[in-house]
Amino acid sequence: MTLFVELENQHPPLDKEVEKGFISLKKMLRMFLDEGMELGYLKKEMDASAVSEMLFSSMLETATIYGTEKIPVNLDVAINSLVNYLHSLRSKTSKRNCPKYA
Repeated sequence: MTLFVELENQHPPLDKEVEKGFISLKKMLRMFLDEGMELGYLKKEMDASAVSEMLFSSMLETATIYGTEKIPVNLDVAINSLVNYLHSLRSKTSKRNCPKYA
């Protein structure tokens, strides 16, 4: 994240490439969520756009904090909270994990 902020001022073309990568990652997260909903693994009433934004923001925050602290336990807690959140989005009718991503 710090690199992204630095690049914005010092090297705009590279900044645009990093931004494209962020946008692609958000789109990929949204695609996985949409697919999970279509296949019945995730709740149909879930707002995939909001969830993908939350996941992306949380991942950036976690990476930034870990980059400054370097405390693996805190990283594990943050990642496990995201995993638990994703588990809470499972469809009640889905009794199994999605085989493609399990």
